[in-house]
Amino acid sequence: VVDSGKGKAFIAFDWNLPQLEAGNYTLTVTASRSQYQDRVTRAFTVVKTLKERNVSHHAILKTGMVLPGGEVEPTEVIFCDYEKSQYLDGLYRLSWLGGSRVEQKLARQEARRLLREYFPEEKSHLLSEDEESVIEYQQHDGGIGILPYASSDPAVSALVACTFADKFDQAALIGYFYKTLEEEGLDHSLALLGLAALNEPVLLQIKQELMNPNLAPAERINLATALLEIGDGSEALKVYRELLEKNSQDLGNTLRIKVGNDQDDVVAATTQMAVLAARMNQPDKNELYQYLLENPAAELVTFLEQLQILKLNLQRMDSRPVSFSYSLNGKTNRVSLKDGETFRLTLLPQDLPRIRFSQVQGKVGL
Repeated sequence: VVDSGKGKAFIAFDWNLPQLEAGNYTLTVTASRSQYQDRVTRAFTVVKTLKERNVSHHAILKTGMVLPGGEVEPTEVIFCDYEKSQYLDGLYRLSWLGGSRVEQKLARQEARRLLREYFPEEKSHLLSEDEESVIEYQQHDGGIGILPYASSDPAVSALVACTFADKFDQAALIGYFYKTLEEEGLDHSLALLGLAALNEPVLLQIKQELMNPNLAPAERINLATALLEIGDGSEALKVYRELLEKNSQDLGNTLRIKVGNDQDDVVAATTQMAVLAARMNQPDKNELYQYLLENPAAELVTFLEQLQILKLNLQRMDSRPVSFSYSLNGKTNRVSLKDGETFRLTLLPQDLPRIRFSQVQGKVGL
């Protein structure tokens, strides 16, 4: 089967596969523009199953709400306190990531490990996957590229230093960051963050950079995070509060940092502040993180930052008692949850509009 289509760079292009019988297949996608061309080939297997795909949805339970769900297959609904449900939703999204970027591989592997650690009851939903080496993503200059054949990326290198330094040659990574500091026109805040995460003595350089009145919010957040890596929490908290007061926008259930020229700039700044909030256990951490779940960026990749947020927040997860009642097929049941308990319902498509919720006590997530 051969097909073609036209699309714009950096915008997803949907293409429907024809109906396939069970068996093994190879798919080759060729993209071209002017004289440039690239090609990707993937092998996949079609199995006999009614399952189409996994889709997760996260919400706060409210009296009278109608649940979304599958039109053909049963929908499994998991109820727990809101904070736990938020983190479970985030881990599901990361554990189902596809793709070959280093952020996708690292986030997928670690999210599945965290699911097994904090939500062992969810193991049946996880695909088995051997942990792959990612050392091929480290380039000859010591930095980390998004793909094995890509140039070193300063932002990705700094993120890796903060979360997965043990998977790479740390001496080479340190050398890459020091070389970056010597080059004019580059973002030195990322290099200083990476060096701080790798326990290099850069405190004075970080404080010197923070004295620059022309720093962009993103650079200030990087430097505040670097201070946290070194252990200077008071200065980091000062920077966090200043940026929150000046740039935050309360949207009710979510909080965002309104900077830059487009939505990706807002998501980038909100992501950085959410990481900082998680590291310092600030009261706004869940509202900032929820904004990321509800507002994915168009081009920006934030998987490693989301993973940092989840790892930190899961360690301090504070499960509070919640309760609710539900009525279905003429029967009413009362559910009370405490100490991180979960309650599961498997609903047929015809039950989704019929089930009714009432007497919701506490912040129940689903």
